[in-house]
Formats: sequence, structure tokens, C-alpha cells
Amino acid sequence: MTSFSKREAERALAELDMTAANRALCDHWLSLWPGDALPPRAAIAPARLKPYLPNIMLMDTVPDRSVTIRLAGTRIVSSLKTELTGQDWVALAPKSYRAKRLRNYSAVARGAVVVGHRRVPLTFEQYNVCEEILLPFAPDQNGIYPVLVHLDWKPLAYTEVESVPDALGAPTDTKIITLRKISARASAA
Repeated sequence: MTSFSKREAERALAELDMTAANRALCDHWLSLWPGDALPPRAAIAPARLKPYLPNIMLMDTVPDRSVTIRLAGTRIVSSLKTELTGQDWVALAPKSYRAKRLRNYSAVARGAVVVGHRRVPLTFEQYNVCEEILLPFAPDQNGIYPVLVHLDWKPLAYTEVESVPDALGAPTDTKIITLRKISARASAA
């Protein structure tokens, strides 16, 4: 099993400028780590994530092959006006962004955190900025890497998306934080 430096992950995430909700979710995710190992998907306790559930997606990722939506929160489904569970997240992206989406999720599956922002047009002629964070979990026995996604829509309480391609397309900026791997001997020390 691959180990990562939890201490360095904490430091790297502390340096990021994130929304309060995404910061709290990162802190929760870090609390789930067993030592220097990524937490297993079973560590996710929906009751502890209740404030975030409407804006959460859980993805089943097979690096360099696929990203399938395991579940999508009610606010995301409502905003995009479609059921997402079981859909191919890469295929839902505009063609110009599909390869990059797969690369980003593959990086997360291998031990990175991604924070991105996208500007999304709304139905009432405004734009909203959405900050998204992608957090890795340990792979299951079938080689599927769960990735937890949280979207923090600011500042509006309800977001009805006018342009689904824009909502699914490339973020205006993306930061990939690769977690430092450590050897089994170093993590035991």
C-alpha cells in the first residue's frame, strides 16, 4: 500500500486559499487518515458530511481509463437538471476538456488534491463562481479509486445553471497538489 506524508498534506492544504466549506471538508478528510495512508471509502460517514451532501459527488476512478459517478448530491442534480449516478463523468465534459478531466482525476487517484474554480452562467443573466475540490481515497480491492468532489457555489443559495457545457467544462484555474509518497519504512518510523 502506498503511504503519503500526512504532515506535508496538511501543510500544503493549509497554504491554499479555499472557501470555508472546502477548508472544513479538507480538515475532515485529513482526520480520516489512518496514519500516513489515504483513508478508505468506508471511512466516509454521511452523517458527518450532512452540511456538504447536496454539493458532493463521489467518483469511481480507474486511472487513465474512466471516471464514473457513483453518487451526486441533490443540489448538483437539480442545477444540472439530470440524474448523474452511473454516468461517465469524462464523456459528460465538452470534447475539448475530456482528456484533461481524465488526467486530473487520474492524478487525484494516484495521490493528489485538485482545487479549481469555474465561472458558470446562471439563468438570470449573472455568473457564479464555483470552487471545486477533489480528494483521493485508498483504492478498493478491484483497483477503483474513490474520489470525493465538493462544489462550493458562491454566493447564491440556489444555482440554476443556464449552460450545462460551461458548468461541466474546464475550470478557469486549476491547482494540483501532489501528495508526497513515503516509503513503508519511513511511515513506520
